[in-house]
Amino acid sequence: MNYSAMKEDWDNLIGKPLVKVALWLLVLCSGINAAFGSANKETKGVVLCYERERQALLKFKHALNASSDTLTSWVGDNCCLWEGVGCNSETGHVVKLNLRNTINMDSGEIDPSLLELRHLSYLDLSNNFFGFSIPKFFGSFLKLRYLNLSYAAFSGTVPLQIGNISGLRYLDLHHNSLQVENLQWLSHLSSLQYLDLGDANLSMVADWVQPINMIPSLTVLRISSCGLRDSSTPLHLNLTSLTVLDIDYNSLTSKPLDWLANLHSLVTLDLRHNRFFDRLNERLDGFYVKMVATVMKKIQG
Repeated sequence: MNYSAMKEDWDNLIGKPLVKVALWLLVLCSGINAAFGSANKETKGVVLCYERERQALLKFKHALNASSDTLTSWVGDNCCLWEGVGCNSETGHVVKLNLRNTINMDSGEIDPSLLELRHLSYLDLSNNFFGFSIPKFFGSFLKLRYLNLSYAAFSGTVPLQIGNISGLRYLDLHHNSLQVENLQWLSHLSSLQYLDLGDANLSMVADWVQPINMIPSLTVLRISSCGLRDSSTPLHLNLTSLTVLDIDYNSLTSKPLDWLANLHSLVTLDLRHNRFFDRLNERLDGFYVKMVATVMKKIQG
């Protein structure tokens, strides 16, 4: 092989202006990609957040009008290092916001700037004091899988827009001052596995059985102290994956209790402080069991 001839041909090729420009652009693009291509993802092993998401979090904090000792770590350029903020290790997008028991609010609001967190899948605002309604825009967090607003002093009506979060798997609204006029929005949450509406006022809900039966994935259902009355739809829960059922402190009078036999996976059951009767018409107010086998023997025996 004539290497000298090959070298001469190569020298002649790169000597042409267009080839020189092409090679220069190739080297330049490679350098830019190496230097900046992952600037929003990772630098020396540290995940960096996106500037628009950082600004959204700062606007959210400012709108809370919280006390000076709230979210003091929310300074600096990298919001992925801030208290309660979790970022995807590859993309740098904020995916988790866990602000449980961290917000000391005097007055203010939850700013819609949070919607800039378009990849948010986990939101926990529990154990805080807000004192106003759950924002309707929460229903626009379409990638949420976990939403915990318990013990947060929310009031007013539960926004129907929550039903837009079709991929939601965990929803906890208990121990607030909430009113629910109907539960049809629940039927859109077909992936829900955990639901706690404890202490919400459901006394105006005519049919609560049908929308709950539309969530076959439910494993935990807690609707205690909700003012529940007998549903317009016969009490027949068809939740074969349900392991925990807590409906204590309501005004249910269903008899007999055959509907429990359909809950094949049930492990924990709380029926206390209702007006249930078994087949022998014995009042079961105060009845509580942990292993469903005990209940089944009583019902079927």
